Amino acid sequence: MKKIAALFVVALMSLVFSGCTATRIYMDKEWVQPPAKVKVLFTEPYIERMDDLRDDLPEYADNFPEWYKIQLAKGFEKYSSVPNYSFEVLSDDDVTYEPFDMGRRSMDIPRPNNISDDADIYVLIYNIRFGRNSETRISSSTNAQGVTVSSESTQYFFFSKGFYVYYDAKTKKCIGFDEYERRSPYNFVVSKSDWETVTNNTVKRIIEKTPLQ
Repeated sequence: MKKIAALFVVALMSLVFSGCTATRIYMDKEWVQPPAKVKVLFTEPYIERMDDLRDDLPEYADNFPEWYKIQLAKGFEKYSSVPNYSFEVLSDDDVTYEPFDMGRRSMDIPRPNNISDDADIYVLIYNIRFGRNSETRISSSTNAQGVTVSSESTQYFFFSKGFYVYYDAKTKKCIGFDEYERRSPYNFVVSKSDWETVTNNTVKRIIEKTPLQ
């Protein structure tokens, strides 16, 4: 399972950086009808630094999926026009990879093992990761004496990244998928608001320019 998941990540990343799409890796243009009910599924997120979780969300240190589910619910309620959502965490065993034909190429994408008629659309968020990163930029300028002076600045940020897939519950077909990465800059320490910011922005990305908006 882990090997297949890694191949899925590599395949998606190659599509993204090869410029195959400007908006999402795949989106069914025929999906235009807003659903009445959506089921959001997600696999357990991976936390790179558990000390951040214990410091910022101590009450969820042993049950982070519960916090994530609550935050997803708040985000979809705030940013989506769909009136009815439900949320559920899945194990890796609840997901199966299946080939998806993209015309010139085929790739494996994750699919929930059980898609029923309890919703119109299923959204699966997968390979979720939370952590820290940084970017260093070097800039140069010329002073009054004609000497080139270089300066270096480093931006630190907290991030959440992963992949999401949409399924039509009636046809059981994939109608879109993409990857995401959302960041929250910080100066000294990561705080609870950074976790909330990246999760809210993940929800915004999932619903933007779709019938879920």
